[in-house]
Amino acid sequence: NNGNTTGFKGVFQDINELKKEQIRSRTIDDRMRIAVESANIGIWDWDVVKNDLIWDNNMFTLFDVNPHEFNKAYEAWESAIYLEDKERAAYEVELALNDEKDFDTEFRIVKRDGSIAHIQGRAQVVRDEKGKPLRMVGINTDISRMKRKDERLRNLLQLTEKQNQKLVNFAHIVSHNLRSNSTNISMLSGMLL
Repeated sequence: NNGNTTGFKGVFQDINELKKEQIRSRTIDDRMRIAVESANIGIWDWDVVKNDLIWDNNMFTLFDVNPHEFNKAYEAWESAIYLEDKERAAYEVELALNDEKDFDTEFRIVKRDGSIAHIQGRAQVVRDEKGKPLRMVGINTDISRMKRKDERLRNLLQLTEKQNQKLVNFAHIVSHNLRSNSTNISMLSGMLL
């Protein structure tokens, strides 16, 4: 009244449940982020229609790509793939987009230092009501360590098989020699008798 406040009107609203839900959501988000980071999983989302590819920070680390040099297109992913795997990986993407096969594949990538890493990729295709692909959302995991262990196990298995074959051959030689000598001793003792 005359430039002075004489009262105010307002509404009170109980936001307790909303705040609890926000805290629960933040907790779940934190838990998911920690799990993804500790598992070294990269998450990506490709808008097929716009050819816009979004990577999380783990993807840049996995692929050893500078985020500022990433052009956010499908071709950026494809350019990192090892030359011998490029055609097959692109074909598997096409199969997934055509709803012929789930995208679950392994491929190699070339890092900036020239080293090669083995990547496992999995994704789901998001489609419109007519079945046309809109997006492809997936994960990539570096399985290089697992591949190296698998190779070591394969080499160890081959070595073990070779050693076993040598032992079998040795057993044949020993049994042959023992049979020959026992036959000789048997004949000599027969002659003596």
